[in-house]
Amino acid sequence: MRRVMAFVLLLCVALGVVAIGQSAIQTCSVQAFFTSPGSDNHRGVIENKIISLIEGAKFTIDIAMFSFTDDQLGDAIVAAAKDPDVTVRVLLDGWHAPEDKGEYDRSLKENGALEVLVEHHKGAMHHKFMVIDAKIVVTGSYNWSDSADTENYENIVVIQCPEIAAAFASEFNHVWSTLEAGGIP
Repeated sequence: MRRVMAFVLLLCVALGVVAIGQSAIQTCSVQAFFTSPGSDNHRGVIENKIISLIEGAKFTIDIAMFSFTDDQLGDAIVAAAKDPDVTVRVLLDGWHAPEDKGEYDRSLKENGALEVLVEHHKGAMHHKFMVIDAKIVVTGSYNWSDSADTENYENIVVIQCPEIAAAFASEFNHVWSTLEAGGIP
């Protein structure tokens, strides 16, 4: 009888440790989205997904983007920045802003509700990612441009995972603080 009780007790302890260990495991999810030229099935899929994620932000949106010329995405960012609970920061490559008169000139530059820094280093600030609320990352080949949605083969990956978001936020903060201090990343 003692052996049975000891076995049951040991089993309960082992199961308790497993249950405790599993509750500490973080569940992450990943979704992939694509655009293809001439495909009505893919048209607007990425743009609409990004807009819905922006609209769902509760606290922070950090964007690092090589090219940003899409009016709908610009409007969504400006609208999010007007929410007093949401802090919006945008890093842009100097080759695409303000010279090409994209969203920097159209909507971002004059909007005091968000912060924008433009990188003017000889090389490209070629990042294409967004971090929302320290838990969602959007990254991929997709520049925030009309041609990305209609003329190019493009992709994004939406990753809902605080650990991955922390890595992207760290890179964003590194570039942001370097540019803010007048340095070259």
